[in-house]
Amino acid sequence: MKTYHCSKCNKNLNFLTVIKEIKNDKETYLCGKCYEKIIEDKEKESKRIEEMSAILAKELHEKLRGLAQLRKVNGKLDIYPDLSRINDIRLVSDIARTIQQINKDESLLKDIEKFESLYPEEFPSKLDDKHSVYPIRAKEFIPTMQNIIRKTERYLLN
Repeated sequence: MKTYHCSKCNKNLNFLTVIKEIKNDKETYLCGKCYEKIIEDKEKESKRIEEMSAILAKELHEKLRGLAQLRKVNGKLDIYPDLSRINDIRLVSDIARTIQQINKDESLLKDIEKFESLYPEEFPSKLDDKHSVYPIRAKEFIPTMQNIIRKTERYLLN
């Protein structure tokens, strides 16, 4: 009869109490206590990820509200923020991408890329009347912001 040993605590196991785990074509054997500990650790990690996603989603929504202000400058629609808000564009992008990577949300990634495409690649260090209005696709701006908010709301804790 084959003898089994727990791969975590090296305890001898009989064939009735062994738990077999296969990862990457490698078999490991666990006792009940070690298996419960692994499940408990995975649940803690899942809860931590959920809490982190909620914190990031809340921060993302606050930054988006600050950016989501259409205004008219020289008779043209302008969604480009004031100088004090330029860094928020990068922050929104970074936070949204972090949420997307944590939760592996591919539909959110498309909205993030669309949001990033609304702004020029290089941001000016100083805005003046000549450079304060960029040719932004305003028709895409509000739906894109709404999609990002809607898709990240599910990560907020109730």
